[in-house]
Amino acid sequence: MPKKLTGTVLQSYYKKSLVQVKNHYYILRKDLQPGSTVEFMDEDGLEMPSFMFAMAAMNEENLEDTFDFIKANWFNDFNI
Repeated sequence: MPKKLTGTVLQSYYKKSLVQVKNHYYILRKDLQPGSTVEFMDEDGLEMPSFMFAMAAMNEENLEDTFDFIKANWFNDFNI
């Protein structure tokens, strides 16, 4: 069941935003104002395994292709 989350936008570029919800980091596929508070459904965000992973993902212009590459080459196309 989807859950509503509330977090703070840490940064936004390349048409995506990094949001912190407690001790978890999510990437949302939209431009949001850094420092603002945002509400979203958990299924609308990509939960990151760590802050460093989130920072690396934010620097990718084409996040979808990067995730597909990682999934196929690092995890043998395992559903992550």
